[in-house]
Amino acid sequence: MPTKQSIVASSIGAVKWANSNFNGQLIVWGRSFGSAVAAQVINKLKNEIDGFILTSPMSSIENVILHHIKELYSLLPQAWLEKNEFNSLVALNKVKLPALVFHGDDDDTIPYFMGLDLFNLIKKSNKNAKFVTLKKADHNNVFEYEEMWKISQDFINKNFL
Repeated sequence: MPTKQSIVASSIGAVKWANSNFNGQLIVWGRSFGSAVAAQVINKLKNEIDGFILTSPMSSIENVILHHIKELYSLLPQAWLEKNEFNSLVALNKVKLPALVFHGDDDDTIPYFMGLDLFNLIKKSNKNAKFVTLKKADHNNVFEYEEMWKISQDFINKNFL
């Protein structure tokens, strides 16, 4: 069964492989649960990557669980929660890499406020961070928004080319 440790280790391996096999700058892009994994990788490899983009990010897996199944949260084993804590707020605190965060304002899976909370934490120590609200986007259609692709390209051109 995958664990936080194995998922993050695999992702770190992928970033290290990319760095050793390609010349140029490396941007980590995470979406949904992948944004929580990306946050852990960014935290551990902040000196080996050049920036990041997060789409529909969660503040923490614990907050997502509490938002959706508050009444069941107390039934989850505390040891499992501690072992599998994906807390992007902790991981990205004081990371100063160029950052771009997208979130749809109709997202019911990972609520908009979680992406905004995460961005507000990022921008406290990161002057090169931008948040983009994708109007009327839900969790599953964000990549259909041409605006997201245009802004991503502008972010890359401005910071990395």
